Amino acid sequence: MGIRVGDRPPEGVGSWTVRRRLIFILVAFCMGTVLWILATDMKGRVAETIVLGSYTLLGSVAGCYIFGAAWTDISIAKNPEPHYGGYGSDFRGIEEGQ
Repeated sequence: MGIRVGDRPPEGVGSWTVRRRLIFILVAFCMGTVLWILATDMKGRVAETIVLGSYTLLGSVAGCYIFGAAWTDISIAKNPEPHYGGYGSDFRGIEEGQ
């Protein structure tokens, strides 16, 4: 039977759901850190460094997420052979229960 172009990968294999969940956790952590600094009215160089680090991490995560998705789309467009995030291109054994 095999897989066709446009088929979804098996659950958990190269899944954007897993990636999205990790990104949401990182965003929540960064925003929680900034809110903690604001709520405790922390001042000084340490507070500035923590906030700057949180925003830098947020920017890096957003950039990687956006450009990672674009890279995947371009890779799929260049190579119509199905592939799922570096996990190989042939899941026939998984789909057929082998």
